[in-house]
Amino acid sequence: MKSVFYVGYNVFPLGFAQTQRELLIAKGLVETGCKVTVLCRFGTHDDKDTNVQSGGVFESVHYKYCSGSAYRSNSFLKRNFYKSIGFVNEISTIIKAKLNKELDAILITTNTFENVLIYTLLGKLINTQTIIDNTEYWTSVKRHSNVWGDYFYDKYSFRLANKVIGISDFLLEKYKEKKDPSLLFKIPAVVDFSKFDNGLSKVDLGFKYFLFCGSGVYSPLIEFIIDSFDLLKDNNYHLILVCSNGIKSDFDVIDAKIASSKKANLIHLKSHLPYSELTELYVSSVALLIPLRPTSQDTARFPHKIGEYCASKRPIITTNFGEIRNYFQNGVNAYVSEKYEVIDYAQAMEQSIKDSDMTESVAQESYKIGKANFDYKVWGQKLYDFIFNK
Repeated sequence: MKSVFYVGYNVFPLGFAQTQRELLIAKGLVETGCKVTVLCRFGTHDDKDTNVQSGGVFESVHYKYCSGSAYRSNSFLKRNFYKSIGFVNEISTIIKAKLNKELDAILITTNTFENVLIYTLLGKLINTQTIIDNTEYWTSVKRHSNVWGDYFYDKYSFRLANKVIGISDFLLEKYKEKKDPSLLFKIPAVVDFSKFDNGLSKVDLGFKYFLFCGSGVYSPLIEFIIDSFDLLKDNNYHLILVCSNGIKSDFDVIDAKIASSKKANLIHLKSHLPYSELTELYVSSVALLIPLRPTSQDTARFPHKIGEYCASKRPIITTNFGEIRNYFQNGVNAYVSEKYEVIDYAQAMEQSIKDSDMTESVAQESYKIGKANFDYKVWGQKLYDFIFNK
């Protein structure tokens, strides 16, 4: 049995897009017969996260908090003590596993170049291949504060790792300039379709609605959506915005935008929903919103929600940029606005409520394209072969 350590991110097993991608890629490998262990250096959960143990097995994936706790201490001294202990224990855990012949590869998912440097150098020291999974072009993320770290991440991380997984063609094209293409592998957004296929009950809120789910970090997209929603002629439709992470200033912007909307009474902002409630909202919607901008950031990334949207069998309303072009066609398996313009996006929303038969056909085709490309089970054996047979 091959054994893989998944390192670099300190939120597991409960978390948002990056945690879910880590979990699903790990589950895909487990289904090929691998043992996968997620190592978190220190705890980041707060008191709202219930029953997160310091180690165990979650959906067949092993995990361990090397600091001994999954939670973030309120004490500055304790936090930094746990970080130090976690770092030492993480490195020793990796080295010990290698010496005991219980480690065959190190998968890395991280937002910092410093972590890439640590893990890749450690991999070379213990003669174990490292594979980095990258989902962002960091120098294009304007609010990321570590400018030099982002520069080094984009320029050198893929060179330091033995192999590289990228979430988009944009990223892989960047890597091909300096990396053998056989050492590159694309995994798009991934989702567990079984959680949707096993049957989800619909919820009746007493009104029809569009839904957007995403981080408050993307407040400009939410403003764009509200502006588009304001242009809808039919006032029988509501808008639900589900935003569960971001900083206060993000939510201040969102709150102000809602308040200034002429349809403020039709807009509902929700956060921190249980996953079961969120998926019920997905499957009960008229359509699901995920506009992408014509920027390097949105061309490089692939929102995790797209996979979930497909699995929910509801139509997606998006824009024709980045990875969208590889999978979706307007009027076939999504409503795709050619431009990132409020009026164009509003027209796509209008189209989804104008012809219900077409909308249901688009929804079914969306599910099919998602099942074929975004189900995590599609990628397990392919990733295993990439890691161990190349």
